Amino acid sequence: MAEGGGTESAPPVPAKRGMGWRLWAVIAVVVILVIAGAAYYLTRGGPSRDTKTLVYYMQSEPLTMDSSDAYDLWSFIAIQNTYDTLVGYKTDSLQLVGVLAQSWDILDAQHYVFHIRHGVKFWDGSNFTANDVYASFRKVLIENSPESGVAWILNQNLDASNIPGSLWVKDTFTIQMNLTVAYAGFLQTLATVEPSAIMSDAWITANGGVQPNTANDIIKHNTMGTAPYYMKASDWVAKDHMTLHKNPYFWRDRCNQVHKRRLFPGRGDPDRRGRPGGPAPFERESGVGLAWRRRKGERHGEERDRLHERDQRLHGGQRHWPARPPSVLLRIRL
Repeated sequence: MAEGGGTESAPPVPAKRGMGWRLWAVIAVVVILVIAGAAYYLTRGGPSRDTKTLVYYMQSEPLTMDSSDAYDLWSFIAIQNTYDTLVGYKTDSLQLVGVLAQSWDILDAQHYVFHIRHGVKFWDGSNFTANDVYASFRKVLIENSPESGVAWILNQNLDASNIPGSLWVKDTFTIQMNLTVAYAGFLQTLATVEPSAIMSDAWITANGGVQPNTANDIIKHNTMGTAPYYMKASDWVAKDHMTLHKNPYFWRDRCNQVHKRRLFPGRGDPDRRGRPGGPAPFERESGVGLAWRRRKGERHGEERDRLHERDQRLHGGQRHWPARPPSVLLRIRL
């Protein structure tokens, strides 16, 4: 009660303040920044993605690109992309199918006639004929794979001392192979690029030809095949990467969208490399060839023992294998 008998009135309730212009200004700035950031992200420029190169990381660097003297897994991966064989395996099966051979006839257990596919070209545009098959197998038999020992796969059945008798070019697109002994697995030996890949006869001659028990350094670093890709020495940067380019004359449609492949080998397990007396390399078509090679190896233990004894004689009683090379990348132009 106020003095004088009057009644004291309650103080007025203060009005609620609004959010104020400062808060609205802050919200507006934040919204503007978010919109601007999103617009920049969606419209920003930058290096375009390379959609024409397939990069494959390899656990170890290939030893060679010469199929007639290659017996390791990592060389196989690169070589199978640059060379074809006469026959191969149908995907995910043990069935043999023609590759560079359109068909073949088995006259008896020791005589095979191959009918060469027409219209096939090497990556330089030259025509593929039966002479190229003769030259490729002759190279394996004469050079005798001095660095890998892989030539035994062919010279166990073909006579290196009588090559014209073992390899008979009947005409431009027909070649007959005459075995020294009957061997039921002969066709399977032709289904792997190590050592049965086919390269150009003229190219072999132009790059030093074939010398007995001597590797060809040019062919070790260059390729001339009919497969989807090719490689030159300048495309192989040691300890870094290999670049395979699309074969413009490739005769099949399996790589229409592939222009380049880049192989980048990395560190690998040396015990996985194929070599005489050791684990065999993986083969074409889902490892079917690997299983076959292992079975074949069991049947040819004596040959492996002979090679092992040779190494013992040549290298002071110790096994001698090349040191595992460093890692590399394989880049394949699509």
